[in-house]
Amino acid sequence: MRETSPAVPTLVEFQEALLAKRGELIAELRDRFGELVQELAHVAQQDDAPVFHNTFIRERLNDLNTYEELRSVNDALERLATGTFGICQDCSERIGTERLTALPWASRCAGCVRRFCLALERWPNGSRKEGEKRTLRYQVARCG
Repeated sequence: MRETSPAVPTLVEFQEALLAKRGELIAELRDRFGELVQELAHVAQQDDAPVFHNTFIRERLNDLNTYEELRSVNDALERLATGTFGICQDCSERIGTERLTALPWASRCAGCVRRFCLALERWPNGSRKEGEKRTLRYQVARCG
């Protein structure tokens, strides 16, 4: 009996996945904006400004990650339209189907992501704050 390999997603399937992800991210941002408006109304009625400030900062940092992911999804849709989808922006090699299936908005191949993360680790301590390193590593891993 012959083994069959799993089906390779088509560009249309990648486009559908990207459009669905974009819809999720926009809905998430819309919901967060609605929550922010409600919180602002509450702060106006109460004197919770110091507590709200900390919550506000934390939520805006989450929003930045969501906006970054949305930008990555939109960039991937642009690459689909221009015929460069699936090509690593660093080395110009093909991005593996497995990686694209897991992360359709990936703009780098797994090898380039690994090299980037290793380079981050080699930076001398003190040249970048550890928090900045984690943020860069997270953005590369999440947004490809």
